[in-house]
Amino acid sequence: MKTARITLLLLSLGAAGILTYWYVFAENESGSRKSEPIVSVISKPPSSKNIVSKNAEASNKCTSASPIFSNGKNFTPIDPKIIEEKIKKAYENPEDLALHIRSSPESAIALFNFVSSCYPGAIRPDVGPTPNKECPKFNVNSYVKLHPIEILGSSAEQGNIDAKLLYMINAPLASAQLRQMNTAVGDEMARNIIARAQRYGDDAARAGSRDAMMYMSHAYEVGQFGTRDMEKAYLYALPLGFSEKKPDNQRISDLASKLTSSQRNKLKQESIGCDDVHDSDTLKNPFG
Repeated sequence: MKTARITLLLLSLGAAGILTYWYVFAENESGSRKSEPIVSVISKPPSSKNIVSKNAEASNKCTSASPIFSNGKNFTPIDPKIIEEKIKKAYENPEDLALHIRSSPESAIALFNFVSSCYPGAIRPDVGPTPNKECPKFNVNSYVKLHPIEILGSSAEQGNIDAKLLYMINAPLASAQLRQMNTAVGDEMARNIIARAQRYGDDAARAGSRDAMMYMSHAYEVGQFGTRDMEKAYLYALPLGFSEKKPDNQRISDLASKLTSSQRNKLKQESIGCDDVHDSDTLKNPFG
């Protein structure tokens, strides 16, 4: 039973991840509050490849300004095997693993996986955590006040991209679960989580994460961070055109159709530093 849970939570991010985005975004946008969790957490950071090259130079057809996504940094995702091993250790001795979450992103991600599985959803202070039957005893209140996503906070603040991506992806669900508590403290934490997810998503996108760019584009399109912002949705989607994937280019075209020509050209320069693509459906990678 334990192995099955780990396998489920370690599914790689793909179509299911995008479905999670839309499912949670749609619920948030409608403002409805459900009594049950909306979807399960995604407990493994996506293996994201960089879209833009490190220290890339703009071509003579591009502006010389420093666009948002022109200097993507090479970050190496944490090896999933390391996470899997640490998750196994969490089920054997979670207290020992918890001692390292502030200094080890791998430990924080593994403990988040463990706690999300054993103590799903928000934790009400007046009730306390109720673990699943198969889970070992663990003093979760020493590490979590209201929601397991807090475990990722230190690693994300210290700059770990994997932790930022995982926090970003799970923030809509965590926020929705906290709002379901119908308490002032839950609502405040829900707002703070979304604000941090917005910051972490921008950080990861600037570091070259395709998953972050995709997430941020969808988030702004549906108003995850407040009102809808089609300009920012287009801004974060533009580098996705370098992947030469038809769905990405179709999305860029769909978003472009909702903006004026002047808006599109301004955003292209701000995002990728190019003004030679104008209104074409396919982007040319100016970074080689």
